[in-house]
Amino acid sequence: MKKAIALTAVFLVMLLSIVSVFAFPTSGSITVVMINKADKQPLVSQNVTVIKVADCLYNETDITFSLNADFSDTDVDLESSEAAEQLLPVAKEKGIVGETVSSDSEGKAFFAERELGAYLVYSPDGVFSPFIAFVPMVTEDGACFELTAQPKIDIQEEPSTEPAEEPSTEPAEEPSTEPTSETETTTKKDTRTNTDSSSNTGKEKLPQTGMLQYPVPILGLCGVLVFSKGFVLYANSKKEEN
Repeated sequence: MKKAIALTAVFLVMLLSIVSVFAFPTSGSITVVMINKADKQPLVSQNVTVIKVADCLYNETDITFSLNADFSDTDVDLESSEAAEQLLPVAKEKGIVGETVSSDSEGKAFFAERELGAYLVYSPDGVFSPFIAFVPMVTEDGACFELTAQPKIDIQEEPSTEPAEEPSTEPAEEPSTEPTSETETTTKKDTRTNTDSSSNTGKEKLPQTGMLQYPVPILGLCGVLVFSKGFVLYANSKKEEN
């Protein structure tokens, strides 16, 4: 008996595990990636707003979307390319604000834990055109509950609005022909250099010994005295011999 109860409990646990694995999710996410086409740069700190406009109806074989109470009085086809443009003014008129998220450093605005349904996605600053995001998005490969959308963004750099400078009508000043002080100094130096070089033409310059000129007369006088002394001594020696 105890063995049968244990087997039944194991079977129930396995059955619950299988059901939980294949259970239909009740929420999803929306990621809006904003990259400027002009310069390939992400838009940082850019606001994105989502408003739920339809509920998701699903069964074992089909997934459909139906406008919720806020927009049920409108005749809008969610599959139409103009659906977002038609629903946005209705939401603003009724004061439906939705939820706003700012983009991160990669230009991504992430909305987690979104209830299943269709969402109006738009930029409060008009950076991109509004569109409808379906959670889940039904594709050929099945239902996608983590939706990633990259709207078309092409922000061109605005040209400068500063007025161009008008061409001057005043006549251009003629360049002065008077030499400046710097030019005059250069000319004097060149002239002096040329004069020195021309005065040495054909005449060898004496070597500079570094000797002063005033000892020359003294040395000459000493030479005369020595010569006189020698002459006197020579004359006296001759007299003694005689």
